[in-house]
Amino acid sequence: MSLSRARFAVGVLAGLPVLEVASFWLRRAHPHPLGLTVAGPAMPKMLGTHGWSGGLNYMSLIYGYPHPRDVSRPLIEVMTCFSAARCYLPPLEEVLARAGYRDAAYARGEWEAPAGSFDPIPGVPVPASGFAHRDRAVVIDGDQRMIPVVSFGPYEALRFHQDTKVVTAVARFALPDAPSFHTVDDLGPYVAGFRRFMLSLPRLRQA
Repeated sequence: MSLSRARFAVGVLAGLPVLEVASFWLRRAHPHPLGLTVAGPAMPKMLGTHGWSGGLNYMSLIYGYPHPRDVSRPLIEVMTCFSAARCYLPPLEEVLARAGYRDAAYARGEWEAPAGSFDPIPGVPVPASGFAHRDRAVVIDGDQRMIPVVSFGPYEALRFHQDTKVVTAVARFALPDAPSFHTVDDLGPYVAGFRRFMLSLPRLRQA
């Protein structure tokens, strides 16, 4: 196993105690994030990233397969920004470029600190062309809207406002045909999903 993979495994396992503390506060935090309405175990869900600065600024929820070995399987990330002034909200074209950059790094076996879809650093090149734009019907807390969707290769992304929240979703292998988002009142299943993901990572040491 390469050094980067070893560090990846050790790093995520070291985060388990932090997860326990963070989950206590996140499950009690307000406001609540928006999540994707998905059915069945084909798209497991888990907690992603979150940021605090004078309160909860943003939180991401993950659906599918974020494991570096699973770049051939679907993945959807939904980021809710509670304070636009304290969030990094790149153009959707950059979000798509970052998702592709991350997956390309994973495919090369570079698992350590790849560029996340919503991260401001490291900088990634954004192609000057090749993006497609179209509107799609999206259900948000029970109301249907037409939302612009941007696609690039196998990736799709969208962004919408819900009250004071800004929600961005990016998908590997496309969003559902009829995307539906809802306010998540109980983060328990997402925390449990992330814990299962973390505990599965020692298998990397035997790869």
